[in-house]
Amino acid sequence: MNVTIATLATPGFVFSSLAVARALRARGHAVAFVTDGAYAPVLAEHGFARLPNGADDLSSFQLDGWFDPMRIAAQVKHLAGALAASRPDVILASNLAMGPLLVRRLVTVPVAVLGSAVFLWPGLRASDESGDAALEARLAWRYADQMRHLTRAAELLGIVLGEAPYERSPLFGDRYLLQGVPGLQRRRAMLPRAARFVGPCTFDAVAALADDDAAWLAAQRAHGRRIVYAQLGPVFEKPSVWAAFRRRLARGDIAAVVCTERHDRPLDDAPPNALVRVRVPQDAVLPHADAVLCTGHPTAVLGALAHGVPLVIAPSGSGSEELAEACVRRGAALDVIAARDGGEDDDVFPRALDRLLDDASFARAAAELRDELAAFDGPANVCRELEELVAAQSCVPAGGAA
Repeated sequence: MNVTIATLATPGFVFSSLAVARALRARGHAVAFVTDGAYAPVLAEHGFARLPNGADDLSSFQLDGWFDPMRIAAQVKHLAGALAASRPDVILASNLAMGPLLVRRLVTVPVAVLGSAVFLWPGLRASDESGDAALEARLAWRYADQMRHLTRAAELLGIVLGEAPYERSPLFGDRYLLQGVPGLQRRRAMLPRAARFVGPCTFDAVAALADDDAAWLAAQRAHGRRIVYAQLGPVFEKPSVWAAFRRRLARGDIAAVVCTERHDRPLDDAPPNALVRVRVPQDAVLPHADAVLCTGHPTAVLGALAHGVPLVIAPSGSGSEELAEACVRRGAALDVIAARDGGEDDDVFPRALDRLLDDASFARAAAELRDELAAFDGPANVCRELEELVAAQSCVPAGGAA
């Protein structure tokens, strides 16, 4: 099987795609990537080719402006040229990469989407529980907004999407692969047939802490400090928790390993009980962590849960609210943005972290989810879904429909 992976050019998407690519290669399949040239060295380091964007190899598949019709059109151009060269049997697209969904209308190659850990759009029927109204409205808004961007890009390219029932939405592709497990999903019986649970697809490009960093971590433990792993992602227009976290660190009873790779705010001087690095090997830190602080995106959340570590989450949009809600519902996390309830209570975060560290029920709930996640081999499951999708496509008679 020949697979093209089309991924947005950001670590969370590229490295989850790399996890799948390695599993595909181990099963004897050929894999090539379509993404921005900035990730060509990383892909080459792991033995995968990146297909260029024409002779000039212009930038494409950037995360910033993923919804812009012109950028989606650039993805279509890049991918169409790559398909002519590689002739894949199937395309695996990252979540928010809209170009592959339009290429699917131009060629007879099936497209699977590697989604988030929970489904970020409405179910087949709306919830009739009054407490779900705000959540249902947000899911409906997100779906309508993404369909609007896809439609505008299609019109720009002269592609007719046509009318289709929600069950067969073009946003789902041929398969929509969720990196979570059923126990995280609200109202999972209402998911469309295209949605499948595959489990986490994680790959840590940096396998171990540097010797000095490992020694620092050991010293913090020797001083009796509990360890918090903080992944400070983009917060956009929302308030950052860094200032409140720094005040909490000043008490001296905890230490923090802080990843700033995706943070979009300046960081004030860190105290000596905080180790600040651009990129942190999660799997080397999480076995020592008592809590995780993050913005609720899948890499940090799934990493924490895979190690049974509870979370304090400050959602920052792009589906992080739904993943935070899922973890809170399971008792494995606290949502500090929801706790603010529109206010500016600076004590919300320290109180939440103290509660998480002192109440063992959060760690027990995270351990339950760890066991559920461990039953799912995400990359292997994605491989099987792609193999089944290609097999089903090959069984369709000429002019037929799958």
